[in-house]
Amino acid sequence: MLKLYLFTLVILILFSCASGAPKLYPSLEEARLDQVALTSEQGILEVSSVTLFQADEYLRDAEHSLQENDISNTDHYIYLARQKQAIAKELLLKFNSEQERTKLKQQKQEMIAHARSMESKRAHNETQTVQQRVKFLEHSLGQYQVEETSRGTLLIINDLLFAAGGTDLEPESSRRIEPLLQYLQGNPKREIIIEGHTDSTGNANENLHLSQQRADAVKQFLISRGIDISRIETRGFGEEVPVATNTTKVGRKLNRRMEVVIKTAAYSSN
Repeated sequence: MLKLYLFTLVILILFSCASGAPKLYPSLEEARLDQVALTSEQGILEVSSVTLFQADEYLRDAEHSLQENDISNTDHYIYLARQKQAIAKELLLKFNSEQERTKLKQQKQEMIAHARSMESKRAHNETQTVQQRVKFLEHSLGQYQVEETSRGTLLIINDLLFAAGGTDLEPESSRRIEPLLQYLQGNPKREIIIEGHTDSTGNANENLHLSQQRADAVKQFLISRGIDISRIETRGFGEEVPVATNTTKVGRKLNRRMEVVIKTAAYSSN
């Protein structure tokens, strides 16, 4: 339909130009040329075909009036044609602006979708990295219970034996710490926090002091094997953070533990 109209419009304009109308009426000639140029604008027939047709009708009326030497009506019809051309241009401008907004909106949606896709992939990769890290730690530190926390990887070491009521590590305890030592030797940029815990047997203040001393004892063992002191922090919590009941032998045994946090980058100075 639009192609048929365009073809008809061009034929009409050519016919008008070939008619007996005077050809040296500048304002009419200019309006004709603008009509042809406007009709060729991309998208114009989609939004203002009727308006263009009306403009063309006014131009033909102007040509007829010019043939009749009616200059007043000629100018009037040219004016009306110009008004319709201006409306057509405005409709096209609005159409193009809406098209541009639609295009920008689509581009924005595509960018958001791409960002979400990248974020999803990044989260997936980070999850895989954490899983691989846990598997590696579970393999290299297999005798410890391993958990991933916001501070870093947490190693829970139960049954770490000390001299009765004291802070000296028993030989068996030294062997229990050996996997941690090997891990630190193989990962020289990793830093750790050693946290001591006790059950509730005895005085709370004494238990707090004892837990700190035992954490320091583990630190000294690692330092004696070549681990830099700057890589190790110690904390004593005494009986303040139980993981089981203190009313049973099994529960108290679980509460007497060492926890080692292998820091993440956010908590590490390296």
